[in-house]
Amino acid sequence: MDITLEKTLVDKLILTRMMPKKSMKRKYNLSYCVKQVDDCENKFAVIFTVMIQNTAVFKMNIEYSAIFITDADITEEFIQSKFATINAPAIAYPFLRSYVSFVTLNSGYEPALLPTINFVEFSKENFK
Repeated sequence: MDITLEKTLVDKLILTRMMPKKSMKRKYNLSYCVKQVDDCENKFAVIFTVMIQNTAVFKMNIEYSAIFITDADITEEFIQSKFATINAPAIAYPFLRSYVSFVTLNSGYEPALLPTINFVEFSKENFK
């Protein structure tokens, strides 16, 4: 099966400046799901949901999709496969990381640098 990252999309972005509070700490939460793109038999999406809070400076909520296209129809078995749940997110995640740092920097904040992720381990915890 031939698979290509077709495009990435920001489905939702909320960036809010926070009022300084000494007790606030940096927070980061990431989750993702894999699903077939509606009305397209040969496309699937990895949809990331991220919440970032940079101390007391800003809070960001983002939904970010990576759309992949294949040369064959997508099955439920494929959606559950290691490629879809591990490899595809690992391919798309650097684009998300770049986008987040770009947006925060160009919004006047210190760039938010998302951590690297081992998607093999991440999937064991989240795709049981």
